[in-house]
Amino acid sequence: HILTMKIKHDLFFLNDKDRISESEIALNNLSEIHHIATVLRKKIGEIICLSDGKSFVYDAEIIFIEKKSIQFKILEKAPLLHLSHQITYCPSLLKGDRFDFAIEKAVEIGVQKIEPLITDHVIGLKNKLEKWQDQILAALKQSKNPHFIDIDEPIKVLHQKKRADEIWIVPEIDVKSIQLTQIDLSAAKSIKFFIGPEGGFSENELEFFRKNEAHFISLGKSRLRAETAGIVTLTLIRNLLNPY
Repeated sequence: HILTMKIKHDLFFLNDKDRISESEIALNNLSEIHHIATVLRKKIGEIICLSDGKSFVYDAEIIFIEKKSIQFKILEKAPLLHLSHQITYCPSLLKGDRFDFAIEKAVEIGVQKIEPLITDHVIGLKNKLEKWQDQILAALKQSKNPHFIDIDEPIKVLHQKKRADEIWIVPEIDVKSIQLTQIDLSAAKSIKFFIGPEGGFSENELEFFRKNEAHFISLGKSRLRAETAGIVTLTLIRNLLNPY
C-alpha cells in the first residue's frame, strides 16, 4: 500500500453509518465514538485521522462531541493508493489464541487479504470471523495502516482457486524446495502464501499445490511454528517487493 499523507494522529475508521461532505464528517459509529470520547477522552479542537478504508484518509478536527455523534471539520484529505501486488495470507486454523496472534502480526507487517484454511490435519476448530475482524481493526489502528483488510470465511485447501496472474508460495520442510529469492515476484499481480498446521499439509494437499504449480520454499533448517512461519514468509515477500 502507498499513502500520500503520513498518519500523524490516532487512526479511526468510517463505515456506512457515517456522513461525509466537502468540509465536514459526521461520525455515527457508536463503537468508534466510544473509543474516541470515553476511552481516549478526546476533546473539541483535537485532531484525529479518519479513513474509509478503501479510497480516502482525512485529518479532521473535532468541532462537536456527544455520546451518539461526533462532528469533524476536514483539515486535509488524501487518496489511498495501492501497490501493484496483492499479498494474500492463507493460514491454517490453529488451536487456542495462536491463530489470533498470527492474524495480528500479519496485519502489522502489511498483508492485504487473509483467507483462513481448513486443513486435513486440523479438524473441528471454530470459525471466529467476527472476532477476527475486530482484531484486524485493532491491529490496523495500532500500526496506523488506513487500508481495510478483508478476511474470508475459512475454506478447505482443495477449494482454493488459482488466478492466471497469481503466484502461490508454500513453505514446507519435507519436500523439494527452493529459496524465495529464486522466484520472480515482480511479474505477479497477486501473491498468495499458504501456511500449514503444526503437522504440515497432507500428501493430498501437497499434490493439489503441485498441480497448481505452487512454489515450495525453504525457511531454513529450523522447524518453525505455524504462526512464526507466516510472519517470516510475509516479511521476506514484503522485503523483496519493497525493500525497507
